[in-house]
Amino acid sequence: MKIGILGTGMVGATIATKLVALGHEVMMGSRNSGSEKAVAWAQANGANASQGSFAQAARFGEILFNCTQGTASIEALQSAGADNLKGKILIDVANPLDFSRGMPPLLSICNTDSLGEQIPQDVSRDEGRQDAQHGELRSDGQSRARAGRSRHLCLRQ
Repeated sequence: MKIGILGTGMVGATIATKLVALGHEVMMGSRNSGSEKAVAWAQANGANASQGSFAQAARFGEILFNCTQGTASIEALQSAGADNLKGKILIDVANPLDFSRGMPPLLSICNTDSLGEQIPQDVSRDEGRQDAQHGELRSDGQSRARAGRSRHLCLRQ
């Protein structure tokens, strides 16, 4: 399977490395194609590992992982491009941690909102898809809550 990883940090590299080891073709995406970390990862992981921009990785993958820092997730997904995200499963493992005041980090989004709610609202607004926090996506931009389900995001055509 072709999998796109958005993000070059420890989480993205760990997930990407395991997926390559399992036999998947993986492209690691960053802000710019040719990122030093992404190039080093691709060279270290063989023929099934490649690197590119967020848009290239999103276009490449049948399934996508958002492994970006939570404070940069919306910008990264916008850079990936709505057309490249359309119809893809996006597994969001980002944490909205704010390190600007040192350790321990604070949550950059909390209480009455969440990154899991903001991503589909901001990234796919033009496509008529909205909040997929705990339910199913519908073409009219609404979601239907399902109690007891884990948080997920699935962008559909």
